[in-house]
Amino acid sequence: MLSRNSFDEESGLIFSRLARLGLPQILWLIALGLIILFVPLYFIGAALQDDVSSLQSELAPLETALASAPTPLPLATQVAQTTAVSATLLTDNINWPAAMNFIRTYNPSEITITGINQVDNQLFISGQAANDALVVAYARSLETSGAFKRVQVESIVVAAGAETPTPLIDTTRVVEIVGTTTAVPGVPTVSPTPTITSTPLPTWTPTPDLRDDFEWDDTVAKTLFLNDIQRHNFYPTFDVDLVTFLAKAGRTYRVYTQNLTAGVDTFLTVSHGETTLTNDDASLGTLASSVTVQAPDDADISVLVRITNRGAYGADKYYQVLVQEIVPTVTPTSVPVTPSTPTLTPTLTNTAVSTNTPIPSTPPTATPDLRDDFEPDEVDAPLIAVGETQAHSFYPTSDGDNVQFAVKGERVYEVQTSELAVGIDTKMVVSLGETSWENDDYAPSGSGNFASAVCFTTTAEQDGETAVIHLENVTPQFEPDKYYTLSLVELPDLQLNVEQLDFTLASDATEPATELVALTATNVVSWTAVSDTPWLSLDLLTGTTPANLTVSANSTDLAEGLHEGSITFSWSTVCEKEIPVTLNVTAPASSSLNSDWQTANKPAVNVGKRTAFQGKGLVEFVIVVELGD
Repeated sequence: MLSRNSFDEESGLIFSRLARLGLPQILWLIALGLIILFVPLYFIGAALQDDVSSLQSELAPLETALASAPTPLPLATQVAQTTAVSATLLTDNINWPAAMNFIRTYNPSEITITGINQVDNQLFISGQAANDALVVAYARSLETSGAFKRVQVESIVVAAGAETPTPLIDTTRVVEIVGTTTAVPGVPTVSPTPTITSTPLPTWTPTPDLRDDFEWDDTVAKTLFLNDIQRHNFYPTFDVDLVTFLAKAGRTYRVYTQNLTAGVDTFLTVSHGETTLTNDDASLGTLASSVTVQAPDDADISVLVRITNRGAYGADKYYQVLVQEIVPTVTPTSVPVTPSTPTLTPTLTNTAVSTNTPIPSTPPTATPDLRDDFEPDEVDAPLIAVGETQAHSFYPTSDGDNVQFAVKGERVYEVQTSELAVGIDTKMVVSLGETSWENDDYAPSGSGNFASAVCFTTTAEQDGETAVIHLENVTPQFEPDKYYTLSLVELPDLQLNVEQLDFTLASDATEPATELVALTATNVVSWTAVSDTPWLSLDLLTGTTPANLTVSANSTDLAEGLHEGSITFSWSTVCEKEIPVTLNVTAPASSSLNSDWQTANKPAVNVGKRTAFQGKGLVEFVIVVELGD
């Protein structure tokens, strides 16, 4: 440790040395120290200056962009603007899944939708229906769905070949009857002032379907029956046609094309199992194709035929395809007889007779059995299983077909014919014990559908009994190619909570009487409901189970007394249940003066939404629905 004296001595020594250096040397030392200090500071300052210049060059465009940007609105103003616009955005939003779900809610056996076109906020729904009442009912179901702002039947016309009906309402304009109130001293009355407004309707032009009757068959083959001629076309471009037929064990078939229009050049590819046969031109000088195929001896096979075109495509590029059973050609063979030794007869002339003469021998040709696979069925009816589809034919002459199946108690069965060949008009009778059901044509007259269908419900006591189905051809045509298919299915039963409805109303009642009908089923069932009288209305015309249907009875303009009607509920092809309905109209509950006032104050009726035709027959329609709330 240094003492104070030692520190003083060292300090004195340092100052004595500086005193000896002199003033000039001290100044130089100070200048050198300042130089050493400021040189690094200079370089640091230069680097900082470069960084500042770079940052200023980057900041300039940002300041320019910021100056050009609009001044943000206050938060409260932004919230107010968003709230004002949200209502418009929600209004313009269309719930497409819900709208399309209501549009496709119909019975396919009664109505067919052929096209849907959108123009602005309107949809033009075109299609065909069995009759005009079904069109009106379908339009009413769209209107009551609440998914559309407006629903209007634009046109109903008779389809080609159907009976020409008489229009009930002028379909060229929309008529609205609007009532205006006129004060009468002492008595409240209303004098309706009709105002007729003609509204031009958009013209709808349907797009014709130029494909053949068997499309779409590019991936799903259509059935080709023996000797059945199918007419196809190669349209649209690169169209491919597929057909399939049943080849029975050990038999030989020839499938070929014929009657090709100009520009068509068919190419056949026939396959079954691992075997594939092809042909382009059946012979020189023709563009038609032909393939011969033989089924194995031990089993029936399904043969797939693929028809392509090596020529031109178009809606007019037609050809015909058919399959026929053929008998293989047998080459006659000569069987020589072993020559015998000549025999000499001792006669006066000694003439030798030789018997060495070849005798030709041809094996007999078997006669093909052209009946269907279930013949004979006149005495012992073959079985048909639930869910099975069988192919039958009316051959030979006066042929009638019978099939049978065992029923279960309290079940619903539907038997139906389909895919009728030309010249077939089936008539069906189903017998179960002492009960029978009969049907000729289940489709409306004029539809061109001659198929038959029967729907029946069994009782618990009928469990295990046998139902026999008998079919005959109303048109007396009996050939091997007169085929049809027969199908049997089991359906869920549509259950209703009431068996009959009875209403009582005064003749001057202003409000209808209502009842609730509940519809249920073991599985989901699509149903339709139809009333047969105008004083009986339904809030739902179609739907799926479970559902609640409100039935309303209205006594307006009805005479006093008992009125009868019915409601028919339908599901599947021909299954129906009917509820009888009665309405007892009693004397008015108020004076005739009040009754007149109530009648005059009825709300306006818009009749422009309904277009109907008298009579029945296949019709084509256009319904316009306006989207929006």
